[in-house]
Amino acid sequence: MIEYYTVKESFYTEEVGSFTAYGIGVCENDKSNRKTLEYIPNVFLDRQKAERLAAMCNHLKLDPLHLFDVVEDAISDF
Repeated sequence: MIEYYTVKESFYTEEVGSFTAYGIGVCENDKSNRKTLEYIPNVFLDRQKAERLAAMCNHLKLDPLHLFDVVEDAISDF
């Protein structure tokens, strides 16, 4: 089973200082193993937007091959 998820991340840059961002990942789950297929860090600053995208990918059963394109479209739309 393919599952999309979000990850809360902490970052620091000289220009901005500390900030929280959310990455999007996709994994393959079977009975005894969870294997990450793709992960894109620092996609959104808003948790709800990240969770909404992951939920939409799960609902539509997005092929992991298209995750980068979907994220690129999502950040331009949000």
